[in-house]
Amino acid sequence: MSINYKHKDRLFIFLFGNEAHKDWTLNLYNAINKSHYDDSEAISFNTLDDFLYMGMKNDVSFIINGQINLYEHQSSFNPNMPLRQFLYLAHIYEAHVHENQESLLTPKLLTLPTPKLYVFYNGTQEEDEERILYLSDSFTGEGDIEVKVKMVNINYGHNEQLLNMCSQLKEYSWFIAEIRYNTNIRSMSLSEAIDDAIMKMPDNFSIKEIIVKHQMEVKGMLFSEAETEFEMNKLNNYYARIAVEEALKEEREMYIAAMRERGFSEEQIRSVIETKEKLESIKKI
Repeated sequence: MSINYKHKDRLFIFLFGNEAHKDWTLNLYNAINKSHYDDSEAISFNTLDDFLYMGMKNDVSFIINGQINLYEHQSSFNPNMPLRQFLYLAHIYEAHVHENQESLLTPKLLTLPTPKLYVFYNGTQEEDEERILYLSDSFTGEGDIEVKVKMVNINYGHNEQLLNMCSQLKEYSWFIAEIRYNTNIRSMSLSEAIDDAIMKMPDNFSIKEIIVKHQMEVKGMLFSEAETEFEMNKLNNYYARIAVEEALKEEREMYIAAMRERGFSEEQIRSVIETKEKLESIKKI
């Protein structure tokens, strides 16, 4: 069976969201659910392509055993995953109702696949082995719905029991860790780091054949992921800088208000503020 790919695909979906190797997807499903299914053809993929901004997509979504399993991979922590996956689910359920020729107006209670929502995290920010993200954390008050997403840390050396239960996930985790070691410790370019990691990948790794065979495509995916992560980090740094500036502005206004309450003139306040800001700029040098 031929494998379809896009350079903007994540390597995770290339390995675990493809019809060509559903057995790897089933291994991941069994590891997460501590189950022992052996019929990979029981998996029916329904991945949504190019949904939401920046060409991002939900990485793996499939139906098995009456469940919708929505798996996403993230290399940067994203607290908005419950909202993202809630939107994905709405589209999936809408398609499910349409495909089964059902109506939302029927007096009969519709039966829907049970959602199981996961994020596989392998970013550089330190995170717990497992963590539950809640949609309600985004609410400004008490709401009437909830969406829970389990975030699982799959960095090499974390969640060893899970990784040992799914050899392909462990191999993927090793591969990413080796690339990071090459770039961060050995100061290689990303291209060199990927080539070196592929060369050092043990021959008994089940993912090695597909990665070697599609080495250029894999490099394109990893370059795209690195570029996206870089842009997201820039965005996060921008918002962090804005937050600091707003906090300093608020502190300055409170400082001025306190001096006014104590009877300082506007000229005295201006002189004190200018002196204070000069001292702070000298400290930064």
